[in-house]
Amino acid sequence: MVERIIGNAEVGSSILPGGTSGPSIGYDRGATFQSPLQSLTQDGALFDGRVAAMRFKSLDSLRGLAALAVVFHHCLLTLPASARGHGSVAWWMTATPLRLLVDGPGAVLLFFVLSGFVLAASIQSGLAKDPVGFDYGRFAAKRFLRIYPPFALAVFMSAGLYLLVQPQPIAALSGWFNAQSWAYPVAPAMLAGHLLMTDQHRDMSLINVMWSLVHELRISMIFPLIFFGMRARPALTLMIAAILSAGANLALSQGGLSPLVQTLCGTVQYGVMFAAGTLLYLKNQTISIWMAKTGPWASVAAVILGGYLFFLPRTLPVLSLWATGLAAMLYVIAAFGSATLVKVLSGKALTWLGKVSYSLYLLHLPVLLTVFHLFSGKAPLGVLIAATVGLSLIAAQLSYRWIEKPSMALGRWAKRPKMAKAA
Repeated sequence: MVERIIGNAEVGSSILPGGTSGPSIGYDRGATFQSPLQSLTQDGALFDGRVAAMRFKSLDSLRGLAALAVVFHHCLLTLPASARGHGSVAWWMTATPLRLLVDGPGAVLLFFVLSGFVLAASIQSGLAKDPVGFDYGRFAAKRFLRIYPPFALAVFMSAGLYLLVQPQPIAALSGWFNAQSWAYPVAPAMLAGHLLMTDQHRDMSLINVMWSLVHELRISMIFPLIFFGMRARPALTLMIAAILSAGANLALSQGGLSPLVQTLCGTVQYGVMFAAGTLLYLKNQTISIWMAKTGPWASVAAVILGGYLFFLPRTLPVLSLWATGLAAMLYVIAAFGSATLVKVLSGKALTWLGKVSYSLYLLHLPVLLTVFHLFSGKAPLGVLIAATVGLSLIAAQLSYRWIEKPSMALGRWAKRPKMAKAA
């Protein structure tokens, strides 16, 4: 399969692709941030009552860093083979451990694990607050409103830029740049395919990162099954998810599938990542206590082992997928379990990056395509990459303010608890 990448999954108040998985994991700005162990020592209810309000500020930032890695990944994919020679900047960023900074495919699985964690936290928090119990309709409406409106507007934005730029293939840039995005003329049928999320090549030409949103939204609609299964029978549910993931991934590796079967297998193979994120949420109290007792060595080991697993070649069906998913789990554990990392990731700049990560994920490709189509050959590649990153961050902030926040407001309206029936 073509390498694809995601962003944020919002729940509670916000994650996904920035939601947080835009996903943005929101938190109560009026609350004083505390480490997991501090919260535990106060009332013994680590996260269960507070995650809906605090949303793991550090996990928000982790998602933001992952979204930025996707941006860098696509900038590198734009470069021609002549700019990737041994010793070049591109070589150092792809053939050495620095690849962790530009690992777009790994960032996608990190988004999925984060989505499972935060969606589980959202459902658990809602169950604690709403005496009526879990309302699937509200849950589904909130997820849809968090993900789809910003996505749809991004599609129209990219289509408008395409019509303004009138792009032509650029021989001096990579085949990926010329074949994966803006590769088809904008037409009503193509726009409809994007909005219907068909997961077909032509129907992702305007924003090819949307493949991950297709799977994110599908899995979100059945996520309550994963959550309640993991809560009641964690071992059995995780085993079923793993078996389905393995079967789907093996089928994809063999090829020869119809478009419908291929896209469904693409979704099924990632369900285990959401189950893994749910497991981390359900066991976060135990994990945090253990990491606090073991000191910094547990966090250091998680980061090193996670980095090693991320860096492994991804050539083996199933094992490569699961190894990358395990790496994502280790990074999530370190991000919420290490007091040092929590402090670092809770800085203002990284918190802001997490907040705008969904918009950054959605909009960086239209920005990249516009910058390179207009100025390739007129400015050095380094300048074009810097301009792409800077303009993408600006566009993400504007989108968050004027598109994501209104969309989240709709989600909060859809989430209003039902009035208890009179006795």
